[in-house]
Amino acid sequence: MVTEPPHQIRDAVRDHPHYDRGGHAMQILTVDKKFLWITEAFREAWLRPWGSKLKHLKYRLLWELRPFFKDHGKAPLAVDIEFANECNLRCTMCQQSTNWWNKKINAVVSWDTLKSVVRQCKDMGVYSMKVNWRGESTLDPECAEKIKYIKDQGIHEVQMNTNATKLDDVLSYKLIDSGLDRIYFFL
Repeated sequence: MVTEPPHQIRDAVRDHPHYDRGGHAMQILTVDKKFLWITEAFREAWLRPWGSKLKHLKYRLLWELRPFFKDHGKAPLAVDIEFANECNLRCTMCQQSTNWWNKKINAVVSWDTLKSVVRQCKDMGVYSMKVNWRGESTLDPECAEKIKYIKDQGIHEVQMNTNATKLDDVLSYKLIDSGLDRIYFFL
């Protein structure tokens, strides 16, 4: 049984800009949320410097298209690299709060290892590298220099996760000058 809505609702709907004067719904263009990534990819690419707009657009579109077409490509789009195996926090939701890896020493990635990984990524055509995962990257005293090296080798996008506890003015400006594209703060 269909009943007439109360007159307050009926009048409010009738006065809504998406209804014509007779109170009939006008057709409204709606965008399916699953396709919003396309506009976001174009927006991100547009904000890039002129020399990298198309490369960035291709990179962002591939993030969605590869899984859709079940195509893994010739190389991964992104590779994560760990600068430090330690963290200065012990957050309860993190594996660092347990002695999950019974590590004997706290280490940072060596320049030789970094250069080898970056060279392999560059040769394969990897678009992005992310400095993160189990350790706090800013505990590596050469964190900014290593990010600059990655960018100088032609990796399109370099991202980093940090808990920001070691960020001061000096390190912040070094990271900005290194060419870091994106930084995620996890607290």
